[in-house]
Amino acid sequence: MKKILLLALSVVGAAGAYAQGTIIFADNVNAAGIQIDVYSPQLATPGVMTTGNSAADTPPGTTVYTGVPLGGGSSASGPTGYANGNNYTAELYALGGTSLASFSALQPVSQYTTTFFTVGAGAGLFKGVNVANDPGIPNSSSGSATVSLAAWYNGGGTITSVAAAQSAGVPYGWSTPYVQGSLGNIGSPPSTPTALTGLTSFSLITPTSVPEPGTITLAVMGAAGFLMRRRSK
Repeated sequence: MKKILLLALSVVGAAGAYAQGTIIFADNVNAAGIQIDVYSPQLATPGVMTTGNSAADTPPGTTVYTGVPLGGGSSASGPTGYANGNNYTAELYALGGTSLASFSALQPVSQYTTTFFTVGAGAGLFKGVNVANDPGIPNSSSGSATVSLAAWYNGGGTITSVAAAQSAGVPYGWSTPYVQGSLGNIGSPPSTPTALTGLTSFSLITPTSVPEPGTITLAVMGAAGFLMRRRSK
């Protein structure tokens, strides 16, 4: 009997040691004092990603957004249909560990994926997700992870990641990465998931640095003509 009890305790201890951290995936949590918004590209600088809380956010900040909050309706279409919450996906990107990592090092956490609200009161906010049997953020048994919220035009569900949005040349963006500690599901008994308390508002960007196909073609033709002229001399 004593051996069985010791075995059971060791199994519980192992489960606690290797449990992966979980979060409350929402950007409007009154109890935690957070509300952030995601905006369409800045009007004057659509190719520049802007981050930081505005005066209307909780906690308030000083960042000024000239784009519109994503979502709030369901009728607009296409990459510039910012008012249609179904057009845009929000997903948590993360990397387990206590050291701050850049966004390029983060990986998508598939269970924390959703779209934006389609009602006026929810403009700028994504639909929170309550994950049953949440597997947590990979490699976050330390109870900490670098996290960031990413958003992009999803092409009706055909564009499924930030990388794909970048390749497709459609609007995308992400919040400033930060280290989220006190993740849930850690220890014994498992700790309670916490809200994304370091999350900040941000604007998407419209890729502007990639020339139009016609421009690329003209550049290639021009370069070829230049080389031909040099060879003929």
